[in-house]
Formats: sequence, C-alpha cells, structure tokens
Amino acid sequence: MKNTKIQKHRLAGGFNPSAYIYVDQFDHRQNEVMDSQSGSYGEAHDPIDSAFNDELELNGYNCDHCTHCGSRLSSGSLYRHTSGELVVIGHTCVSRLSFNTADEIQRAHRESRIQQGLLRGIMNASWRWRIVGEFLQQNADKSEIISDMLNKLAKYFSLSRRQIAFARKLVREADERSTLAAEREAKIADAADWKDGRFEIEGEILSIKWKSNDFGGSYKMLVELADGRRCWGSCPSKLDSADKGDIVRIKATFSKSNDDAKFAFFKRPSVVS
Repeated sequence: MKNTKIQKHRLAGGFNPSAYIYVDQFDHRQNEVMDSQSGSYGEAHDPIDSAFNDELELNGYNCDHCTHCGSRLSSGSLYRHTSGELVVIGHTCVSRLSFNTADEIQRAHRESRIQQGLLRGIMNASWRWRIVGEFLQQNADKSEIISDMLNKLAKYFSLSRRQIAFARKLVREADERSTLAAEREAKIADAADWKDGRFEIEGEILSIKWKSNDFGGSYKMLVELADGRRCWGSCPSKLDSADKGDIVRIKATFSKSNDDAKFAFFKRPSVVS
C-alpha cells in the first residue's frame, strides 16, 4: 500500500525545507574491528534508538531509506517535521534543508547541471583544463574563492596562471589549518577544563591585537598553554614589547568560557618574574 503521507517530504510534493528540526543521527555501517571491551564484532557504529525506529515504522517509514528521496542508506539523520512525523534524511539530502523553498532547490539543480555540462565540455577538450577542473572540483568546499573560480572556468573557459597558483595556495593553507586543528584537538583531548579563579599560568602568545573601546582601547592577547588550552585577555603593560611566539608567565583572574571548557577569559593580569 502506498504511503500518501510521504508526499509532503518529496521535492515534487510540497517539500518545505524550513519545516524540519534535527533530532538525532545514526550509523548502521558495521565495525570492522573487534570491540576490546565487549568482544563484539561487526555491530553497527551508532545504531538507531529502538523507540525512534518503532515510531518510524508506525508512520510507514524506515531507517533503510531516505524519506525525502527514497535512496537506500546505511547512515543518516532523524528530523521532526512540523506535522509531528519523525523522518529520515540522508547525508546528501540534508544540504537541501539550508534552502528556503523547493523552487530554490530546483533552480540550484538546474544551474548545477548546466555548470557540470560546461565543465565536462572544457575538460574533454583539453587535458590541461581537465587537470585544473578536477583540482577545483575536489577542493571547492575548502574556499568560496575556489568555488567561484570553478564557476568562472565553466562560464569563460579560462583561468590565468596567477589565479590557478592562488587556488593552489588556498588549498595548501586550508589543509594546513585542518592539520593544525586536528593536532590541537588531539592535544587538548586529555587537558583539564579551565577553573574560575586567580592563579598563575605560562604559555605562548599566539596573537596580540589592539581593541578599541569607549575609553580608548588596549592590547589583547591570545595565549596557549602547553596542554593546548587557550585564554584571552588584556596584555599587561610590562609586556608592551612582547610579540607572537613569546613565552609569558602571568597571574590573572580567569573565567571559563560558557561555550568551550578549554577556553577562558582573563582580567587584571600581572607579569610573574
């Protein structure tokens, strides 16, 4: 029996991207190594909650298919529709929820198909542009500038050597930022959370910036401790000649950030000899 309720979740059936609220996610792909604690092997990475699974089946849906497009999937996200229904949205279709209307999605699809057709024509006609086009496609998500270059290549059939060199520079910088971010995540994984109070710390200055205010302004500095935690606050007057990379030791009053337990703000700093 056909599930008529599903039509409102389909692009051609009145799909409204703003009508969904994120609930949870699941991953039914199997572990390829044995769990050292439970001794299990081949179990799902992150199985769906049984209550959610029962609710899906009660509505005629299931976690094996995307409710929006119908494609089979082994992992995805659960969303609550304004009708109250719980549905499954696959990773590819989740991007459609960022649009305002179904018309915007269809227009973006048309523009994407046109661009892809133009790019295929260019890349088939020239091995040089095939290399450049593939490089830009593989890295378009790393920078809006690279994405814009891809559009220009499709539209004008050309990019300058300087533009191509700049794109490669942007990719290197994005990869370096990603590597540094991963290294810091690994570094602070075992670091203790910040505590509120007044105490001494030692760390490396990552940046110093002038911040204006109603009273004129002052220099602020970002300091990273050896364990990866960071803090931000006023630069003591005795450190007026300090620069990025310097190791400093200060005593200050610290307040843990509400958004990140590994980040704190400090005030009334003094240099420790």
